[in-house]
Amino acid sequence: MSNIRKIFCFMIIVLSMSMLPNKLLSSDIDSKVYDLLNRMTLKEKVGQMSQLPIRSILTEKIFVHTENKLDIEKAKKQIIERGVGSFLNIAGENSQILQSIAVNETRLGIPLIFGMDAVHGHALYRGTTVFPMPWSIVILGS
Repeated sequence: MSNIRKIFCFMIIVLSMSMLPNKLLSSDIDSKVYDLLNRMTLKEKVGQMSQLPIRSILTEKIFVHTENKLDIEKAKKQIIERGVGSFLNIAGENSQILQSIAVNETRLGIPLIFGMDAVHGHALYRGTTVFPMPWSIVILGS
């Protein structure tokens, strides 16, 4: 009976020790998040909740987006002055340029979030596939 108790106690100690780093890590992340939020101004918090489409920072208004059409000055104004935290439909080299601006040239260095609106395929880029919406299939008569 005493051997079973020793094994049971040993298992409890091992299991509790294996959970310890996760709790410490979680606590560390929570404290970093709270610290960052406390250092942010209201303008920065609002900016972080803003997401702009790629067309707002292009040199020319085009439907099919290609590389190297990014207006760096417009991008810097949106990221540095207005604190925008997210962009929609940006990929490739352009996303790396924007990320570099956000991390290296803003007060807190918060990385950007990039979203891709591609419910039915990547319609904004040449040579990509777009799948029909279910509504159009119904209209055509399935």
